[in-house]
Amino acid sequence: MTKRLIQTRFFQRLLEIIVPVSSWFLITLPLWLSPFHPALVAYFIIAFDLYFFSKSMSTAYACVVSYNEILFHSQIKYFKKLQSQKNYSRLKHFIIIPNYKEPLHKLEETVQELIKNDYPIKKNLYLILAFEKREIDASKKSRYISNKYQNFFKEIISYYHPLKQDEESGKASNQTYAAKIVDKYVINNNLDRKNILITICDADSKLPKNYFSYLSFEYLRDKDRLFHFYWAPVLLYNNFWQLPFFVRMQATLSSILRLAFLSQKENLIQVSTYSTNLWLLKKINFWDIDIIPEDWHVFFQ
Repeated sequence: MTKRLIQTRFFQRLLEIIVPVSSWFLITLPLWLSPFHPALVAYFIIAFDLYFFSKSMSTAYACVVSYNEILFHSQIKYFKKLQSQKNYSRLKHFIIIPNYKEPLHKLEETVQELIKNDYPIKKNLYLILAFEKREIDASKKSRYISNKYQNFFKEIISYYHPLKQDEESGKASNQTYAAKIVDKYVINNNLDRKNILITICDADSKLPKNYFSYLSFEYLRDKDRLFHFYWAPVLLYNNFWQLPFFVRMQATLSSILRLAFLSQKENLIQVSTYSTNLWLLKKINFWDIDIIPEDWHVFFQ
């Protein structure tokens, strides 16, 4: 009985409503409660201010720690350390760029950053351009990128995702389609899924030069690597000065928060651009195709 109730649309909708209603209840509480219980509202505001101050200080401290950690690791030549690891040459990197109607120049900027990487074995890098079939210019973009940058990767492969009736339009359905075809490619070429690293890269992401070397090094050293996601903080400074002032403020605050999470491992959930192995993705049947926020969702799968 309880299980059937939980699975009903009414119960699921109720859970969806509880969070925003609770948020608005707390936000508006000082307005409608002040005439009746002003002292209670005053205590509530003081308690909230103390909580906010505490969280702000802890976030600022974690942000500084994370920033120093990034500076430290950016000085390490991981491509040299990687070569000391046994069997590192078996790792294959498939970089999936899900995109829909992204300007060609933006897509090309992302690829240009990828080819600057210092990964020692270029032939182990595969670029996957995951287009939507309904995009008219997709094949034109694919040909341009493939012809211009094919010498920098083992292969550049383009897929065109046909949106089905039971799918939600977005990253999840797009990259699930691409990853499943990558999985077939891996099987056909007798590769081990545990040695296949999938990196989901947004069309406007700029990965640091040592991303794949550092990722490979940590992956090989990680005893629980088959069950982990690997994520670098996404800092929203691409095209920063072209944005309106208030959007820049939001981007800065969001970047600070994401940077702080890097040194708060218990709160760390990957977003936007991240990596994991194909074996794990296959185990959880990739991303659910009927949702939009695929990064958080796949973490809890």
